[in-house]
Amino acid sequence: MPKQLFYQKIKAKKALKKAQGFTLLEVLIVLGIILILSHITFASYQHYVIKAARVTGKSEVLKTATALESYYSQHYTYVGAHLNDLGIPSVTEDGRYRIVLSQLSQSHYLMVAIPQGPQLKDKRCGALMLNEKGERSISGSATVLSCWL
Repeated sequence: MPKQLFYQKIKAKKALKKAQGFTLLEVLIVLGIILILSHITFASYQHYVIKAARVTGKSEVLKTATALESYYSQHYTYVGAHLNDLGIPSVTEDGRYRIVLSQLSQSHYLMVAIPQGPQLKDKRCGALMLNEKGERSISGSATVLSCWL
């Protein structure tokens, strides 16, 4: 009988040990893994938000270019064209780009979409620029093709 009692005590200890839950070290390891994964996910999310806002900026630049060409076909010059007259807001709907018309002449313009607010984190592309020939450029360190596609 003592042998049987011994095995019962061992089984009881094992059951008690299983019922105690997680150790502090196990909980800290799991929290560390969750923290690392959330950091990676958030950084990736921010990248895609900036990229999506860049699409909005490009869209506004192209819409403004269309309005400028319409203005040119009526006045035979770009001089005197203003965003308000073209029906284009100076800031995109999401507030991430400010549209500026510069270097307006009879046959030339340069339009710049300048990043604002959270879009200032877009160091790769920076400002998006377009001229009357459809030539695109950027102020950032990336390639023009990667920013305008």
